[in-house]
Amino acid sequence: MGKHRNCRDREPITAVVDILPSPFGWIGLAVSERGVFRVTVGHASRESALRACRSVVVWQRQVPARVAALAERLRRALEAYVCGEMVGFDDIPLDWSPVTPFQQRVYLHCRRVRYGATSTYGEVAVALGKKGAARAVGQALSRNPYALVVPCHRILGSNGDLTGFTAPGGLRLKERLLAFEREVAARNPYRDAH
Repeated sequence: MGKHRNCRDREPITAVVDILPSPFGWIGLAVSERGVFRVTVGHASRESALRACRSVVVWQRQVPARVAALAERLRRALEAYVCGEMVGFDDIPLDWSPVTPFQQRVYLHCRRVRYGATSTYGEVAVALGKKGAARAVGQALSRNPYALVVPCHRILGSNGDLTGFTAPGGLRLKERLLAFEREVAARNPYRDAH
């Protein structure tokens, strides 16, 4: 639990920080009064995941019940995801304060890429009305503070190559996440999730 100083308006933001183990490394999460502020995946240790989330908040003792409840809801959804459930995170609100308007548009579009499916940086750019802006989309995704919730791992290079994954574990982790989702989706062909 803590406060983050928002880069845009310098207001303190109350947040809950939590971590959980997964087959993909430790996951860290931070939830503010506005929504999910950060999700990070692929850490080799719980301390690393905690450090990644603590870097954006300053601890305090009390948080509103609604923030704690959202953090718990996110934690349960992430636990279900790593246990092989086709979880969609569409109903989890995001705190947009740490991102630019363009990044927000990119992240909103990426949230629509279905579980087990992929898209390309170029396709995302075209969908946003920015044909030729694949590199800008890639840069936005390289700064994605909402790993898994905004599934940037589902976005590939123009020829389907695995490119540009900045989470700990890099492209190897991206490859593992995509293989995991394909396997889960194949076992659940009639279930749909984002």
